[in-house]
Amino acid sequence: MSGMNITTHKILKKNMLGTDYFIGDLHGQITSLKRILSVVKFNPDIDRVICTGDLVDRGACSLECLRLTEQSWFYSVVGNHEEFILDEDNSSPYKRSIWERNGGKWWFSLTDEERQECRDLIVKNLSFTISVELEDYHIGVIHSEVPMKTWPICDSVLNECRREILWGRSVISSEEENTISGVDYIIAGHTPVDYPRFVGNQLFLDTGSGYSPSERINNPHLTACKIKRGAFDFIHATAFTCTTSQIILTET
Repeated sequence: MSGMNITTHKILKKNMLGTDYFIGDLHGQITSLKRILSVVKFNPDIDRVICTGDLVDRGACSLECLRLTEQSWFYSVVGNHEEFILDEDNSSPYKRSIWERNGGKWWFSLTDEERQECRDLIVKNLSFTISVELEDYHIGVIHSEVPMKTWPICDSVLNECRREILWGRSVISSEEENTISGVDYIIAGHTPVDYPRFVGNQLFLDTGSGYSPSERINNPHLTACKIKRGAFDFIHATAFTCTTSQIILTET
């Protein structure tokens, strides 16, 4: 992704009129997103969606999902699957085979114009991190994990920790409760979990949208999250229905 002038950090000011919904990795599953937006009676004039990245690959509608970034109500950080697009190397059959095995076959059926559109949308509309001011909390959004102890990540350290930001799994695989200062909660994706999981103050929200059921991900689906004082409310969109759940916060 060298030479790509992607914004490091975006700040979304408090939404005074509507509701902010955070969603895990979308992976081309625009139908699941539309189902969630319908259930919550989403109003694009005042509500917002903030995604943990990986808009593309695996699902059926990767280009359509990337085009969501042109909507004024939709925000997303860069994921490692967007990095596949920006780092495309036509001279490397090995890189192509890895991408195809991870859901990238759609890319190779696009026209040159569509491929350039994808690159332009990523560079113009996405950022590596997002801060969101809510009524009661300051929320950070990143694709995989925050590799340091403070938020936000600044330009000066971006290059040295970019791999952790896009690919890291050390926080979710660690037994340690890694708490990030400068923010109330971090919302991340990248590592699929059966149910949204907290590690310290980092919430992992990718529940396997775009994946096939497996031993690792029993019921892959898209999860959205609405945050209010004292609780995280979740909306889970499976292939056929939406369900809800909640995590009550125990704050000190």
